[in-house]
Amino acid sequence: MAARRVFSIEQVEQLRALLAAPPAPPRPTSVVGIRNLLSSLKPQLRALVRAGYEHEQIAGFFAGKGIELSAAQIKLVAGSGRVARKPKTESKGDGQPSQS
Repeated sequence: MAARRVFSIEQVEQLRALLAAPPAPPRPTSVVGIRNLLSSLKPQLRALVRAGYEHEQIAGFFAGKGIELSAAQIKLVAGSGRVARKPKTESKGDGQPSQS
């Protein structure tokens, strides 16, 4: 015959409180490739480059977290950090751009 199991009132109350507001279920663990990783971090990488970080420094940060990336890979995603300027249009002197 199995032994009868008993629980204290305190244990029952703790379980009741836990079940009333359960913690969020654990997120499923999935893996992403390098392309998805860089794509999902593109805005943050661009912001770091615009803030003055070198691509090598960013790669070093990732290496410290166990993610090996090259500076070239980061540069492909984040760009050079320079703002592209529109080419100036030549004017004829009357305020209208010249037509070439």
